[in-house]
Amino acid sequence: PRAFHASLVFDNKMWVIAGQTNTGYVNDVWYSTDGISWTRATANAGFNCSGSYPTSYVYDNKMWVIDKGGSVWHSTDGISWTQAIIQAGFGARGWPTSMVYDNKMWVIGGNVAYPVYKNDVWWSN
Repeated sequence: PRAFHASLVFDNKMWVIAGQTNTGYVNDVWYSTDGISWTRATANAGFNCSGSYPTSYVYDNKMWVIDKGGSVWHSTDGISWTQAIIQAGFGARGWPTSMVYDNKMWVIGGNVAYPVYKNDVWWSN
């Protein structure tokens, strides 16, 4: 069982990224081509997603993850992750929404600490 994870479709695979299991928070990465058989790409991707929902999207032929500290990471294979920026301008936040639109990466809202919610929109290309 897993909660608070990110997911996306990349390279004809479904990906599940980080989250919380019965034993605690994890920053592993899994993929599947059929939703039945799953392969762990890495047990430790490096990013910090404990205590918050990471957000993810596909841009420029890479998978991207934003962790709770506002760090932005990317990978082309799910095994090796590169930190693109230590803390983006939008700062630390949990549970943001992200998407790609108009050839830009967007981050919307999130939570700093309950009950402090963000109501802002950021973009980058």
